[in-house]
Amino acid sequence: MTSKPRASNLVAGYAFTFPKTTHIFSPPHTSLDLYLPLSQSPPHKTYVHFHGGGLVRGTRDFHLPDQILNTLLQNSWAVVSADYSLLPQGTAADILADLLALETWLLNNPEIDVNHLAVGGRSAGGYVASLAAGNWTKFRPKAVLDLFGMVDLAGEYWAQKKSVAPVLHGCETEGLKEEQFAELLRSEEVKSFAEIVIGLGGERSWFFLWSIKEGNFSDFLLGRHESQRGRNTVPEGEEWKYLPVQLVERGGFPPTFVVHGDADDLVLIKDSEVFVEALKRKGVKVEFRIIVGGGHGTFPLDQQEVVYAEAAEFVMNTVG
Repeated sequence: MTSKPRASNLVAGYAFTFPKTTHIFSPPHTSLDLYLPLSQSPPHKTYVHFHGGGLVRGTRDFHLPDQILNTLLQNSWAVVSADYSLLPQGTAADILADLLALETWLLNNPEIDVNHLAVGGRSAGGYVASLAAGNWTKFRPKAVLDLFGMVDLAGEYWAQKKSVAPVLHGCETEGLKEEQFAELLRSEEVKSFAEIVIGLGGERSWFFLWSIKEGNFSDFLLGRHESQRGRNTVPEGEEWKYLPVQLVERGGFPPTFVVHGDADDLVLIKDSEVFVEALKRKGVKVEFRIIVGGGHGTFPLDQQEVVYAEAAEFVMNTVG
């Protein structure tokens, strides 16, 4: 894939400031930001990050794990933060197509050392990172960083209708109806960039909560909801390519560092527990950090600083 760098600028607003360029890696518009260290000649060891947002919203520059990225950049790593196709117009098949295009872009970029590369992400980004780790074949990531990820999407939380409308992340879901999202579901534009309203505001956020309540999130992921006819549906029998736990069970998954809060009421800690148990069954090196009292990415600062320092160290030591 050809890339189209924009004017180089400096990242600000986080705990780090490093040169950044933006590139299109999956035409027509799916983009990534490439952050480079201030010293050392290329190619660089590289960490590829994917944003959160429930697979329905989000951008590559929102809620970056600044402490982790700062540590890596200061140790002469490059960092890539990439967008990807979003539900409900996109499906897991579209996300995987983006990832395969990203794999090619990374392989062809002289700044990137694909033999010393890790992937990771927050929430939905943990899912996307797992797809990359399990499906890239031109090179294999040496480590995975899963920050409170949506990694058991075949589990009952995502795939079964709730008998009682849950309160999710402080939001009542009782009154949410499919017809409220008719315009969103009719749209045919596959977005890879949807601004996040702070908190859980906005149509896409409410759609995400409604899909959890109805237990049809997995249908939307695989392109099997009735509103997705004619979209890029995951073929029958190939679901394993798009589900992290099943990818782990196929073998060859990289060493993984998992972080989750035990009070997370949006992506339940059970997702990480099921994922970690699958990794252990396959003999994969895994470290699991439970944040006591931690919500969905909202951790007590003292615990977060320690665990995120451990996460960066795990990535650097594992990749070598």
